[in-house]
Amino acid sequence: MQFSVDDNLLNDELNTSIKNLSSSNRRKIAKEIAFRTRANRSDQIKKNVDPDGKAFEKRKPQKRKGAKRGRMFKKLGARRSMLAKYNPSEAMIGFRGKNLGIAKIHQEGGLGTVNKQGLKVRYPERRLMGIGRVEREIVRDAIITALANGTHLKD
Repeated sequence: MQFSVDDNLLNDELNTSIKNLSSSNRRKIAKEIAFRTRANRSDQIKKNVDPDGKAFEKRKPQKRKGAKRGRMFKKLGARRSMLAKYNPSEAMIGFRGKNLGIAKIHQEGGLGTVNKQGLKVRYPERRLMGIGRVEREIVRDAIITALANGTHLKD
């Protein structure tokens, strides 16, 4: 037997339930979502996989000596390279500083400078950030767990 649920109805129910939580508890949920999502994206980037589970386009073969080999985004995949922010109304992860520029070029598939002489190369799109199945599960699980505890409703 298969059940079908209207997504809009479910979203409305969840939004109503979340609004009944205190601000501090919404902040705790957002913190959990931010940190769990950051950990998941970090692990996926290390595996060279986008949010939808598809493998990144491989590097072009290099002819020069000392060319990079192995997995891409070694430093971008580190959790310390990713920023996690949260408050009672949102959770956000991303990159900062030099990492932000590198991530943006790859996320959108843009032009990047590869050496000090200014050689420009067009990188293929490699989605580092996004909402995939696992991220949706993280959000759903955090909300359901908080609502199941039920002791943190507004006064």
